[in-house]
Amino acid sequence: MSVRRRRPANCLFLATKDERLLQAAALIKLRSQGYVEPVRPRYRAAHILAHQIMGLAVQTGGIPAAEWWAWVSGASAFRDIRDEDRIALVEHMLKEGILVNHEGKYWLGEKGEKLYGRMNFRELYAVFSVPRVVLVLHHQNEIGNVGAEFLEALDASKQGLRAFTLGGRAWAVQHIDWTKGICTVLPAPIGKAPRWQGSPQFLHYDLCQAIRALLVSDTREPEWTERSQLAITTLRAQHTFLADSRSPITRDGQDLKWWTFAGGRANNLLAKLIEEDLGGECTVRNSSISCKDAAGKSEVALREFIRRLAGEGRPNREDARRHAQSAARSRVSKFEPCLPESLLCDLLAEMVVDEEGARRAVAGSTPAEQSLAGD
Repeated sequence: MSVRRRRPANCLFLATKDERLLQAAALIKLRSQGYVEPVRPRYRAAHILAHQIMGLAVQTGGIPAAEWWAWVSGASAFRDIRDEDRIALVEHMLKEGILVNHEGKYWLGEKGEKLYGRMNFRELYAVFSVPRVVLVLHHQNEIGNVGAEFLEALDASKQGLRAFTLGGRAWAVQHIDWTKGICTVLPAPIGKAPRWQGSPQFLHYDLCQAIRALLVSDTREPEWTERSQLAITTLRAQHTFLADSRSPITRDGQDLKWWTFAGGRANNLLAKLIEEDLGGECTVRNSSISCKDAAGKSEVALREFIRRLAGEGRPNREDARRHAQSAARSRVSKFEPCLPESLLCDLLAEMVVDEEGARRAVAGSTPAEQSLAGD
């Protein structure tokens, strides 16, 4: 971005993939229409409240149980957290050993020290986690690296051998030195495949709808380079079926693909509902849901399920809370272990799925809505 006095801002998008090109072109179009993606403040941020309790405990050398809420009660992030929520949060943290109550004061418990007390409370002072890797050693030989979050989950597991695969072999955890970021291992017969922290980039509903509008249009914008124009023309030719329906369903081999253009979070929720009702498995992208096995057998059954959702005004909040945890591909906050089940479901329902976008996708797939909405 280049900004000079008395000159308009200039921004150049360099897209190396088709999906990124469409995203950039859609962003430019939305900007020309004065659109700004909505920012939704959180008023029920229980994970941040847990962070604040622990921070106060460290800051004060033990925060009195009767005083901690007065320190943070005016923060807007906690406006919708009820008294019973606060009680449930503290009780859960005490039960899990994240907090301890010593003579009427809260302090970090054994599990709290383990999760957030390493390296002089580095994990506690920062709200956001920085992806970390741990070096794996067999004697003095470097085997490779694994994600710290994966290793933490493996270390905390109470089931079976703590082992993983790396470098084509299975290794059992012998010792983890978290301060140095080193894990020593011994050969093992079997092990889990390591997983790395990260999640896909899920786009907002309105941006995905702008991408769809771009694909069904035949206009060329002056901001596009010649190469961009050629690439978008090719992509439009590949998506001519979008002109036939607001939200078409196509056959892809043995699978059905529902082109919602609702965004990944909305599709996350719809996919879980489809799996729950029709069986099978669904793969989610920002533009579509691929229905496999039982879910992909019958287009009639899939359309009937969508019509039923529309008639019931779903997905609703309960759908979001019920399926958010299974839809999550990674932690959304390092403070998830501090939350009781009800507050964790609320957090994930807000962060992982999009019930409003999912309802709009369902409504846009019914014949009545299509005739009203048009393109």
